[in-house]
Amino acid sequence: MPPVFFPHTIAADLRSLKGISMGDFIEVYSGGNSKSLGQDLGVTYLNLYVTAQFLWDADQDVDRLLNEYYTLFYGPAAGEMKAFIDYCETNMGSLDKKADTIEHVFALLEKAQAKVAPESVYAKRIALIADNMRPMKNLIKQLNRGPVPEAQGWGRDAKTIKMDGKLDDVFWQGFKAYSVYGLSELETGRLAQYRTSFKVGYAGDNLYFGIECKDADRTALTNTVTRRDDPAIFDGEELEILLETQNHSYYQLAISPGGGLFDADWKKGRDPLWNSNAEVATHIDGDTWSAEIRIPIMDQKQDDIQPMLGVAGIMPISMYPWYFNVCRHSVHKQEIENSAFSPTGTNSFHMPLKFGKLYMR
Repeated sequence: MPPVFFPHTIAADLRSLKGISMGDFIEVYSGGNSKSLGQDLGVTYLNLYVTAQFLWDADQDVDRLLNEYYTLFYGPAAGEMKAFIDYCETNMGSLDKKADTIEHVFALLEKAQAKVAPESVYAKRIALIADNMRPMKNLIKQLNRGPVPEAQGWGRDAKTIKMDGKLDDVFWQGFKAYSVYGLSELETGRLAQYRTSFKVGYAGDNLYFGIECKDADRTALTNTVTRRDDPAIFDGEELEILLETQNHSYYQLAISPGGGLFDADWKKGRDPLWNSNAEVATHIDGDTWSAEIRIPIMDQKQDDIQPMLGVAGIMPISMYPWYFNVCRHSVHKQEIENSAFSPTGTNSFHMPLKFGKLYMR
C-alpha cells in the first residue's frame, strides 16, 4: 500500500493544540487483511514516533528530531531514507494515482536498501516498508491501462442472503444491476444479443456476485457440467469472473448453469490446482438462468502463506481497487456469442489490461 508519512503535519497540528487541548488520544490499526485497512507498523512507526514526541514536547524542532531518527533507525541508509520519506510526504496525494510517482518511490527505496548489509537490523526495518508496498507494483500496471468501465458494490448482512441462485433475497435489493440491457459483445463492443446483467456486494470477508443470464437455449442449459473442476465446462454455456486483486493478477472462476465451478490461478499461466474456496448456487427458470457466487477474500499475504488456496488481497475500495471482468459464453443451436462487462476487442476473455475497475462502498 502507499507509504503515507506526514511528520510535519503532525508536528504543526500538535503545536497548534498546545495550551488549548484538554487531552489527546490516538488509534492504531494493524493492516494486512480485509478487516483492517490500516498500514503495517513498518510504515506507521514514524508517524507514531513523531506523535509521541510532540505530545511530550510540542515546541521542539521537527527536522532535528527527524534527522536523529533517520540516523539511529536506518544507519548507513539515513540519507536515502530521508530522501524517500521526504518524497512520500511531498507527493502523498498522488502515491496511488500516478505511475511515474510510484516508480520513483520504488527507486528511492531501492537506493536505501543498497546502502545496508542484507542481514542487518537496518535492512530488516527497510524491508518492512518494502513488504508493505509490494501491491503497488501491480498498481503501476493498473494505472497504465487507461479508461475502463467501473462497478461498485455495498456491504450487506450475510444473513439476508440464501445461496440458491435466485437473486430474490433482501441482500440484493437496492443494488445497481450492471449491464442491465446486456453485456457487450466481446470483440466489437456492441450490445450483446443474449442479455446478461450482474450485481456485486460484500458481507464480512466475502465478495458476492449475483448474475442473471436471459435468452438462454434450453437445450444448452440441460446439457451442462455439474461437477467441480471439469474442463468440459468451457464447451457449453458458462459464466466467467476474472479477478485481479491489489497484489495478484489474476484469478478465473467459471460457472455452469448446472452449478459446476472451474477455478484457476493465471499468475504464471493457467493453474487449475488453485482452489478459490468459492460457493456457487445456480437456478434455471425457462430461458433464464442465474447464479450467486460467494468468494472468500483471504489476506494480501495469502500468496506467501498458502498460494494454492483462496483469493489474496484486501477488500477493494476506491483507493485500492480490484480489476475484473464478468463474461458469458452463450451457446445456441445456430451460434455462439461471447460477451463481457468490459469488452476486450479480441476473441479472448483473458485480457487483464482491459479489465474493468471494481470497488466497494
